[in-house]
Amino acid sequence: MKNIIIIGSGGHAQSIASEIIINKKFRLIGFLDERKKKNEIIINLKNKKFRILGNLSQNILKKFKKKTEFVIGIGKSEIRKKIDISHNLKWATIISKNSILGKNVTIDKGSFIGSGVIINYGTKIKKHTIINTSASIDHHNEIGNFCNIGPGVITGGNVKIKDFCQIGISATISNNIIIEENCTIGAGSLILKKCSKNSLYYGVPAKKNSL
Repeated sequence: MKNIIIIGSGGHAQSIASEIIINKKFRLIGFLDERKKKNEIIINLKNKKFRILGNLSQNILKKFKKKTEFVIGIGKSEIRKKIDISHNLKWATIISKNSILGKNVTIDKGSFIGSGVIINYGTKIKKHTIINTSASIDHHNEIGNFCNIGPGVITGGNVKIKDFCQIGISATISNNIIIEENCTIGAGSLILKKCSKNSLYYGVPAKKNSL
Protein backbone atom coordinates (compact mmCIF):
# COMPACT_ATOMS: atom_id res chain seq x y z
CA MET A 1 0.00 0.00 0.00
CA LYS A 2 1.40 3.38 -1.06
CA ASN A 3 1.48 6.47 1.14
CA ILE A 4 -0.50 9.49 -0.07
CA ILE A 5 -0.86 13.12 1.02
CA ILE A 6 -3.67 15.45 -0.04
CA ILE A 7 -2.84 19.07 -0.85
CA GLY A 8 -5.70 21.19 0.46
CA SER A 9 -8.13 20.30 3.23
CA GLY A 10 -11.54 21.72 2.25
CA GLY A 11 -14.68 19.87 1.22
CA HIS A 12 -13.25 18.49 -2.02
CA ALA A 13 -10.09 17.31 -0.28
CA GLN A 14 -12.19 15.56 2.35
CA SER A 15 -14.22 13.80 -0.37
CA ILE A 16 -10.97 12.55 -1.87
CA ALA A 17 -9.84 11.38 1.57
CA SER A 18 -13.03 9.37 1.99
CA GLU A 19 -12.51 7.62 -1.36
CA ILE A 20 -8.87 6.87 -0.53
CA ILE A 21 -9.83 5.25 2.76
CA ILE A 22 -12.63 3.19 1.17
CA ASN A 23 -10.46 1.99 -1.73
CA LYS A 24 -7.54 0.85 0.44
CA LYS A 25 -5.11 1.33 -2.44
CA PHE A 26 -3.28 4.11 -0.59
CA ARG A 27 -2.44 4.82 3.03
CA LEU A 28 -3.53 8.38 3.79
CA ILE A 29 -0.86 10.24 5.77
CA GLY A 30 -2.61 13.60 6.09
CA PHE A 31 -3.11 17.01 4.48
CA LEU A 32 -0.97 19.98 3.49
CA ASP A 33 -2.63 23.39 3.79
CA GLU A 34 -1.02 26.78 4.42
CA ARG A 35 -4.30 28.16 5.80
CA LYS A 36 -4.46 25.68 8.67
CA LYS A 37 -2.37 25.08 11.76
CA LYS A 38 -0.09 22.06 11.94
CA ASN A 39 -1.73 19.06 13.65
CA GLU A 40 -5.25 20.46 13.23
CA ILE A 41 -7.64 17.53 12.78
CA ILE A 42 -9.45 17.64 9.43
CA ILE A 43 -11.42 14.40 9.42
CA ASN A 44 -12.03 11.44 11.71
CA LEU A 45 -12.88 8.29 9.77
CA LYS A 46 -12.99 4.72 11.06
CA ASN A 47 -11.75 5.97 14.43
CA LYS A 48 -8.60 7.42 12.89
CA LYS A 49 -7.79 11.12 12.89
CA PHE A 50 -6.18 12.74 9.85
CA ARG A 51 -4.35 16.01 10.47
CA ILE A 52 -2.55 18.91 8.85
CA LEU A 53 1.10 17.96 8.36
CA GLY A 54 2.17 21.48 7.41
CA ASN A 55 2.23 23.46 4.17
CA LEU A 56 3.96 23.10 0.81
CA SER A 57 7.35 24.08 2.21
CA GLN A 58 10.43 22.37 0.81
CA ASN A 59 11.20 20.88 4.23
CA ILE A 60 7.86 19.09 4.36
CA LEU A 61 8.13 17.89 0.76
CA LYS A 62 11.70 16.69 1.28
CA LYS A 63 10.56 14.66 4.28
CA PHE A 64 7.79 12.84 2.42
CA LYS A 65 8.63 13.10 -1.29
CA LYS A 66 10.56 9.87 -1.90
CA LYS A 67 8.02 7.46 -0.44
CA THR A 68 4.78 9.33 -1.02
CA GLU A 69 2.36 10.19 -3.81
CA PHE A 70 0.25 13.34 -3.80
CA VAL A 71 -3.14 14.50 -5.03
CA ILE A 72 -4.46 18.09 -5.16
CA GLY A 73 -7.76 18.42 -3.32
CA ILE A 74 -8.47 21.98 -4.49
CA GLY A 75 -11.40 22.86 -6.74
CA LYS A 76 -9.91 25.89 -8.50
CA SER A 77 -8.23 24.81 -11.74
CA GLU A 78 -5.69 27.64 -11.80
CA ILE A 79 -4.42 26.68 -8.34
CA ARG A 80 -4.05 23.04 -9.36
CA LYS A 81 -2.01 24.13 -12.38
CA LYS A 82 0.21 26.40 -10.27
CA ILE A 83 0.95 23.60 -7.80
CA ASP A 84 1.61 21.12 -10.60
CA ILE A 85 4.12 23.47 -12.26
CA SER A 86 5.79 24.60 -9.02
CA HIS A 87 6.41 21.19 -7.46
CA ASN A 88 7.93 18.12 -9.05
CA LEU A 89 5.84 15.54 -7.22
CA LYS A 90 4.53 12.08 -8.02
CA TRP A 91 0.82 12.60 -8.62
CA ALA A 92 -1.70 9.88 -7.78
CA THR A 93 -4.90 9.24 -9.70
CA ILE A 94 -7.91 8.59 -7.43
CA ILE A 95 -10.81 6.56 -8.81
CA SER A 96 -13.82 5.83 -6.62
CA LYS A 97 -14.60 2.21 -5.94
CA ASN A 98 -18.21 3.13 -6.74
CA SER A 99 -17.50 4.36 -10.27
CA ILE A 100 -17.82 2.40 -13.52
CA LEU A 101 -15.12 2.61 -16.19
CA GLY A 102 -15.50 1.06 -19.63
CA LYS A 103 -12.76 -0.58 -21.67
CA ASN A 104 -9.93 1.54 -23.11
CA VAL A 105 -10.62 4.44 -20.75
CA THR A 106 -7.46 6.37 -19.83
CA ILE A 107 -7.13 8.72 -16.88
CA ASP A 108 -4.01 10.84 -16.50
CA LYS A 109 -2.05 11.75 -13.37
CA GLY A 110 -3.62 13.74 -10.57
CA SER A 111 -7.22 13.33 -11.73
CA PHE A 112 -10.12 12.39 -9.46
CA ILE A 113 -13.12 10.25 -10.43
CA GLY A 114 -15.92 10.52 -7.87
CA SER A 115 -18.57 8.13 -6.60
CA GLY A 116 -21.27 7.06 -9.07
CA VAL A 117 -19.38 8.30 -12.13
CA ILE A 118 -19.77 6.33 -15.38
CA ILE A 119 -17.11 6.69 -18.08
CA ASN A 120 -17.71 4.74 -21.28
CA TYR A 121 -15.51 3.11 -23.90
CA GLY A 122 -12.51 4.91 -25.33
CA THR A 123 -12.75 8.10 -23.27
CA LYS A 124 -9.59 10.00 -22.28
CA ILE A 125 -9.36 12.14 -19.15
CA LYS A 126 -6.24 14.31 -18.98
CA LYS A 127 -4.26 15.44 -15.90
CA HIS A 128 -5.59 17.06 -12.72
CA THR A 129 -9.20 16.94 -13.87
CA ILE A 130 -12.14 16.40 -11.52
CA ILE A 131 -15.11 14.26 -12.56
CA ASN A 132 -17.63 14.78 -9.78
CA THR A 133 -20.35 12.60 -8.26
CA SER A 134 -22.64 10.70 -10.66
CA ALA A 135 -21.41 12.37 -13.86
CA SER A 136 -22.02 10.26 -16.98
CA ILE A 137 -19.32 10.54 -19.64
CA ASP A 138 -20.17 8.65 -22.83
CA HIS A 139 -17.91 6.90 -25.32
CA HIS A 140 -14.87 8.47 -27.03
CA ASN A 141 -14.94 11.70 -25.06
CA GLU A 142 -11.76 13.73 -24.57
CA ILE A 143 -11.64 15.85 -21.43
CA GLY A 144 -8.66 18.17 -21.09
CA ASN A 145 -6.28 19.17 -18.32
CA PHE A 146 -7.46 20.98 -15.18
CA CYS A 147 -11.18 20.67 -15.95
CA ASN A 148 -14.03 20.50 -13.42
CA ILE A 149 -16.97 18.33 -14.43
CA GLY A 150 -19.82 18.94 -11.97
CA PRO A 151 -22.09 16.39 -10.27
CA GLY A 152 -24.70 14.88 -12.54
CA VAL A 153 -23.22 16.16 -15.80
CA ILE A 154 -24.16 14.10 -18.88
CA THR A 155 -22.16 14.05 -22.09
CA GLY A 156 -23.03 12.31 -25.35
CA GLY A 157 -20.55 10.42 -27.50
CA ASN A 158 -17.49 12.01 -29.12
CA VAL A 159 -17.56 15.14 -26.98
CA LYS A 160 -14.33 17.15 -26.68
CA ILE A 161 -13.91 19.38 -23.63
CA LYS A 162 -10.63 21.28 -23.73
CA ASP A 163 -8.36 22.51 -20.91
CA PHE A 164 -9.63 24.58 -17.95
CA CYS A 165 -13.33 24.11 -18.67
CA GLN A 166 -15.91 24.29 -15.88
CA ILE A 167 -19.06 22.25 -16.53
CA GLY A 168 -21.81 23.09 -14.03
CA ILE A 169 -24.02 20.69 -12.08
CA SER A 170 -26.40 18.59 -14.22
CA ALA A 171 -25.43 20.23 -17.51
CA THR A 172 -26.06 18.09 -20.59
CA ILE A 173 -23.77 18.13 -23.64
CA SER A 174 -25.05 16.58 -26.86
CA ASN A 175 -23.10 14.24 -29.16
CA ASN A 176 -20.09 15.45 -31.19
CA ILE A 177 -19.83 18.82 -29.42
CA ILE A 178 -16.53 20.67 -28.94
CA ILE A 179 -16.14 22.93 -25.93
CA GLU A 180 -13.08 25.10 -26.35
CA GLU A 181 -10.51 26.04 -23.70
CA ASN A 182 -11.47 27.96 -20.54
CA CYS A 183 -15.20 27.72 -21.17
CA THR A 184 -17.80 27.79 -18.38
CA ILE A 185 -21.12 25.98 -18.75
CA GLY A 186 -23.88 26.97 -16.31
CA ALA A 187 -25.66 24.47 -14.09
CA GLY A 188 -28.53 22.64 -15.80
CA SER A 189 -27.66 23.95 -19.26
CA LEU A 190 -28.23 22.06 -22.51
CA ILE A 191 -25.35 22.34 -24.99
CA LEU A 192 -26.31 21.67 -28.62
CA LYS A 193 -23.60 23.67 -30.44
CA LYS A 194 -19.85 24.22 -30.29
CA CYS A 195 -18.76 26.56 -27.48
CA SER A 196 -15.98 29.09 -28.09
CA LYS A 197 -13.04 29.57 -25.73
CA ASN A 198 -13.02 32.01 -22.80
CA SER A 199 -16.81 32.13 -22.83
CA LEU A 200 -19.82 31.50 -20.60
CA TYR A 201 -22.83 29.52 -21.78
CA TYR A 202 -26.07 28.81 -19.93
CA GLY A 203 -29.72 28.08 -20.56
CA VAL A 204 -31.89 25.47 -22.29
CA PRO A 205 -30.70 25.45 -24.98
CA ALA A 206 -27.56 27.30 -23.85
CA LYS A 207 -26.58 30.66 -25.29
CA LYS A 208 -23.29 32.53 -25.13
CA ASN A 209 -23.01 35.24 -22.47
CA SER A 210 -20.28 37.51 -21.16
CA LEU A 211 -17.93 36.22 -18.48
